[in-house]
Amino acid sequence: MNEKTVNQIWSDVKQLVKNTPDITKEKIVNSLSKDHKSFAKDDNYLTEIDRVLYSIGKSDTLSIAKKHSKSALRSIRFGAKKLRDNPPKPVEFLVEGLIPKVGYSVLAAPGGIGKSYYALQLGASLSSGYRFLGEFEIPKKRRTLIINTEDSETIYASRMTCVVDNLMAQELLPRNEIIDAIDDMQMVSLNQMMEHEELKNITPTIYSSPDFIDLIKEIALDMGGIDLLILDPLNQLVPADTSDNQVASEVVTSLNKLSRELDAMIILVNHVTKSATSGSKMANMSEDVTASRGASTFTDSARLVLSLSRPTGQMTKGTLAAYDPENLILHGMPKCNVLHRKDTGFIIRREDNGILSYFNQQGTTPDASFKLSPLALITKRLIGLKNKGITKAEVTKILDVAKNTARKRINELLADGNLIMDENSKLVIPADKYEGLMNDDIQNT
Repeated sequence: MNEKTVNQIWSDVKQLVKNTPDITKEKIVNSLSKDHKSFAKDDNYLTEIDRVLYSIGKSDTLSIAKKHSKSALRSIRFGAKKLRDNPPKPVEFLVEGLIPKVGYSVLAAPGGIGKSYYALQLGASLSSGYRFLGEFEIPKKRRTLIINTEDSETIYASRMTCVVDNLMAQELLPRNEIIDAIDDMQMVSLNQMMEHEELKNITPTIYSSPDFIDLIKEIALDMGGIDLLILDPLNQLVPADTSDNQVASEVVTSLNKLSRELDAMIILVNHVTKSATSGSKMANMSEDVTASRGASTFTDSARLVLSLSRPTGQMTKGTLAAYDPENLILHGMPKCNVLHRKDTGFIIRREDNGILSYFNQQGTTPDASFKLSPLALITKRLIGLKNKGITKAEVTKILDVAKNTARKRINELLADGNLIMDENSKLVIPADKYEGLMNDDIQNT
């Protein structure tokens, strides 16, 4: 149908409606068919008539019969007035200012950088309310389920022990209290599942395996509901070709449906492409959504994409050079559909045991503040207060270092018995050591 014919139809329909206000669509079609015989049976011809009628406000009386109530149609659309009368709820955060609670999301990172520890520490912080990475506040305690496809229960236990030890140092709390606090984070090892007599016949894949999806739902229900589901990693949970957008589309559809049914956020852990792990590309990965391995659909459909990458090039030769760049990680948020800012980039430090902590670069060489004995600095403060005790926040100020660094050193002093915690959760010097620490050598250190 050419443009001339379309224009003629618009002109004819408008003229018929103007001359005969009560005319029906059937009469309009019959009338125009006499002038446009070759198009009378063309669906495009009838569609064009509908478009004209809609444009002049006659579609209610002249188009197809109504199938839906006005209330149903109005409930699914909104304008400025509806937003004014029913303002949307503010963005809900799992981690304040850092990770909003959305549906399907992706964590993209190269192998061996610390994705599993990131997932464990996130789950532990959410279940306990303790700060994530020692820095970011948790607005509300939440349950987390981690489906781990690579590690055995033994490896998980080893990592969990490190997480517990780190939280003991971070929060200055006893081991059992930490363990009780983080128990709302649970992990399912596929290796263990495959050995279980009742579960071994379930195919552990989120692609074309309804039984596995149902198992996840059952576990979530048995936990009393969950707020976060972490699937680690993608390639083990999707045996099909993950570079195929059709496969990716089916997986994402399944995960979005599962997210709605569980009323939980889902984070799919994914490796980055090999090309993104080399050269200058890696330095920009924290802002590059395409670095995630597999079909683009995985990241295109995600509401949130988080990234972990290693500093390279000039970054390792500048101010970070003194901080052992091999153990530093760039945290980024290449994509977020609910936040309109990009201040989520920061640096994470990876400890020798794998634990991740927020890195507060202060422009000085590492541990420069510890050229003076930290015990001497704390002791001088305690002596000045006549050993009435100080809080962990005060210790951070005394040592003038990042929170995690202060807590780690405090934990060492507690372990050595040079400090103890009193009934008010304040640090004090043990009575049997107090007099010895008051000598001039310590006070003048």
